Amino acid sequence: MTYSLYSPQCMVYQYMYSPDGSMHGFVNNTLSYFNVSHFQQGKEPMDPQYLGYPVEMCRYKDYREPPWSDTPYEISKEFWAVLAVRLAFVIVFQNRLSEPSFVRSLNVSRASLDPSKRNGVT
Repeated sequence: MTYSLYSPQCMVYQYMYSPDGSMHGFVNNTLSYFNVSHFQQGKEPMDPQYLGYPVEMCRYKDYREPPWSDTPYEISKEFWAVLAVRLAFVIVFQNRLSEPSFVRSLNVSRASLDPSKRNGVT
């Protein structure tokens, strides 16, 4: 199911956000920005020079507005687009899987209504 839940993200990027319709830039698109100066007091890293240079921005996996937007760190419109496509994908996938069993149950019920097949007479 991991692949099936990952596919809608790819589709949304490729058809709605990709400048050339390819998957080039997909990973970068799925990462949000966080300005490390926005850490709450007492929650910031103990050693800001741990990597040997000061870090100003971090990237993390989410669909959030960047710190320089009008609504920093709020859920982006892309999040809602991906969620809607995921929901549609799950509904279609579920109905596609349940369709054959529904058809089989109709065939069984029709066969049980046919008197010639009920007693094993053909």
